[in-house]
Amino acid sequence: MIMNNQFYGELILFLITCLVALPLQFIPKLKENKKVKIIFGLVVFAVFGIYATYTSIKDNPKVDAKLGENYIEFKKNEVISLNNIEDVQFYDNVKFEIVPNGYRWSNDDYYSGDANVNIKKGEKTLKYIYKGKVYINANNKSYIVLNEKGASKSYVFNLGTKKKTKQMYYELLEHVH
Repeated sequence: MIMNNQFYGELILFLITCLVALPLQFIPKLKENKKVKIIFGLVVFAVFGIYATYTSIKDNPKVDAKLGENYIEFKKNEVISLNNIEDVQFYDNVKFEIVPNGYRWSNDDYYSGDANVNIKKGEKTLKYIYKGKVYINANNKSYIVLNEKGASKSYVFNLGTKKKTKQMYYELLEHVH
C-alpha cells in the first residue's frame, strides 16, 4: 500500500498548518500584526515538534525480543530467521556507550533505534558496532550482540532482567551455525 500511516500523519500536519495560516492570509488586520505572526510561527513550530516527537516514539517503541520456533522478532517487520544468525555474544558488567545515529527514541527507561555502540571493560574496547540496531532496557546491564549472516547488520538488545537476557542468549547459542 503506497499510502501508509506516516503519509496520513503528514497530511494531517499539513492541514493543521493550513488551517492556522488561513486567517493570516485573509484577515488584513491579522496580516499586519507582528504579534500574530510571531504567535503563528510558534504554533507551527510547536505542532511540528509535537508531531516529530510523537512519530519518533511510535516508530521506535520499547522492544522486548521474542524467540519463535525458527526466528527472533524484535518488532513488527524486523524478524530474523535463526538460520541467518552468524554469531551471538553475551556481555555483562560492561560499560556501554551509545552514539545515536538515524531515527530513534530514548529516555531513562529504554533506547530503541540505530546507534554506534562501544562496549568496554574498564578502558579496553571489547566490541565496537557501527550502525547497529539497538533495543535495550536501561534497568538491565547485560546485553546480547547478534550478527546476521551475509549482512553487516548487528543487533544489540536485552530483555527486562539479566536472567531473561542470559536465558535467551543460551537459546540463541543453540541455533548458531
